[in-house]
Amino acid sequence: METTPFFNAYCGGSPGKLAVGIRITKPDGSRIGWREAIARSAVGLGFALVILYFHVWALTRVGEADYSNASGIFEQASLIQSHRPSWASMVDILARVWIWGELIVLLLNKRKRALHDFIAGTIVIRKEFVDIPVAPWSSDPTSDADWVNASRTHMRGESDHQTG
Repeated sequence: METTPFFNAYCGGSPGKLAVGIRITKPDGSRIGWREAIARSAVGLGFALVILYFHVWALTRVGEADYSNASGIFEQASLIQSHRPSWASMVDILARVWIWGELIVLLLNKRKRALHDFIAGTIVIRKEFVDIPVAPWSSDPTSDADWVNASRTHMRGESDHQTG
């Protein structure tokens, strides 16, 4: 996860996205920069850092003898879990709400944008659509109509622009 902003800023997507032929762009089709790449990952990285803090904090409170005497990795994990701060469970709940919110928003909008796409002002498109000039049909950059129509037009083999 910590390399995601780097790949997004320099390559236009994570290695997984690029491998399946999709890319992250701005709504106008231009490449994203560091600002958008970091904004896309900010909430996830924030939760990851807070949860890492919980684990480090808990490890400092577990005695070395107790940790060494634990019979296996599951017992060690349980021992660490029992020493986390009392409010750690609230952060766990918030992280789960965030993940479910991402999924619900992704499934309920036409562009299939997740919450982090709205925060960063980005969209995810197939690489084949990256270099297609699109005349905006809407002055609203969050409108779904322009990208939906452009995709349908391209898939039918029609073109709104002249080449050569």
